[in-house]
Amino acid sequence: MNNRMAPKWNKKMTIALASVGLVGSIGTGVFFAYNETASEKAGHQAEEKVKTASNSNIDRLFKEDKSEKKDNAKKDVLQGILEKEKESNAQFASIIKGEDGSEELSSSEIALDVINTLPTDSDIILNTNQPTQTVTPIPLNVVPMDNPTPTVPIIDDNGAIEEPAYIEPPVIDGGGDDGGDSGGSGDDVIVDPEPSNTTPTIFADNQSIHIGGNFNPYNYATASDNEDGDLTSSIQVISNNVNPDKEGTYTVTYMVTDSVGKSSESSISIEVVNDAPILHVVDNQISVGDVFNPMEGVSAYDTEDGDVTSRVDVVGNNVDNQNPGTYEVTYKVTDSFGKSSTETIQVQVVNDKPTIVAKDQELNVGDTFDPLEGVTAADKQDGDLTSNVQVVANDVDTTQAGTYHVTYVVEDSAGGQTEKTVTIHVKEKNTAPEILMDTNTINLHVGDQPDWMVGVTATDEEDGSLTDAIAVDVANVDLTTPGTYKVVYQVTDSGGLTTTKEVPVTVE
Repeated sequence: MNNRMAPKWNKKMTIALASVGLVGSIGTGVFFAYNETASEKAGHQAEEKVKTASNSNIDRLFKEDKSEKKDNAKKDVLQGILEKEKESNAQFASIIKGEDGSEELSSSEIALDVINTLPTDSDIILNTNQPTQTVTPIPLNVVPMDNPTPTVPIIDDNGAIEEPAYIEPPVIDGGGDDGGDSGGSGDDVIVDPEPSNTTPTIFADNQSIHIGGNFNPYNYATASDNEDGDLTSSIQVISNNVNPDKEGTYTVTYMVTDSVGKSSESSISIEVVNDAPILHVVDNQISVGDVFNPMEGVSAYDTEDGDVTSRVDVVGNNVDNQNPGTYEVTYKVTDSFGKSSTETIQVQVVNDKPTIVAKDQELNVGDTFDPLEGVTAADKQDGDLTSNVQVVANDVDTTQAGTYHVTYVVEDSAGGQTEKTVTIHVKEKNTAPEILMDTNTINLHVGDQPDWMVGVTATDEEDGSLTDAIAVDVANVDLTTPGTYKVVYQVTDSGGLTTTKEVPVTVE
């Protein structure tokens, strides 16, 4: 059915609906009484089908059409029918007479026409592109194009049915071959022109904040809507019990409303946390007698308050700096919101051991050895303890060459002891080296440049040859001026013994 046929169809449908409305309101028995020439059998069949059509379609149209206008129209129709119930068959025939002047229809013809015109649930098939067609009742706001939504008849003050103007309904192309743009075999359908409105969405997550901060609930939520876009600025906080100065878990509820009044709500939890302050303390060690300051090197920091060192308290301290031992010191710090931390450290009080100063020695056979000579001792707490040094082992024999040991021990007033062992090397008695020359005098002429080592050697009983170790001093010899001078030769052995020899020099 094309659009050009719509007015004629609409007129026919109006007449049919008027008939059904009249029949449904007055009663099917009254309706069929208007035409006594109709066959009794046809009258009964029409009566049953009209009842069915009236109940399943017309009443449903009135029930599902919620607009005030159509509700009023329904009332007008029923009222008009009741008022005209007693009018003559001629008056009813004039109401339904066609505008083109065609002759009147009999009541049975009208009824049968209505029956054949009105669709029923079992007659309506919504064609889809699926391989198998299924029979599906069509909602009132979606009907096949061949059966546009019928208008409700309105009766004017004179009892005549007003024919409403035809309104082109919106169409979705079902893909059939009825002139639509798309391919396929489906029928075009009329859809509800009123667009749907989606609910706006709030985006907000649970949060954890630090105590004492500035809390703004609007910083944690955004909103958007398919139709309105960004609605963040329209968010309202409808519930907020957050106390940013007290630890706990709270709730914030947001609401946002779009431009057509559709609203949504969302709630999040806000956890207010107070980080405990942190103490920076370490174990310590002091010497007996040292002054102990428990706050030395101690600090504290808090996430919310920053540096809280000034809030640190010593809540426990049993340190005795006069007696060696292990002691404890306990610290406590509390932030401005009442959260505390405690730490305990150990303090070792130790007695410093005394020190002994004694060195290894080398002696020659026959030398005198005093093991305490040059030995000293001291202690941090007691001071000089040299007089307390004891020789607990000494095997030195200066009559024989060899390696020997001496062990010393010293104890302080607190009972701390120190022990030290030194090594004593005893060597054979050292003899001095000897310088040998070929002559006892050196004769030269003015301007000579002599080799002062010609004929000179040195030997040592312990070290052997020491010729390379000889040192020559000719600072007093003037080779440019005749005269008598002296040259000095000197050599030292490994034992530290030195031999010196002076030789006369004559310059002519």
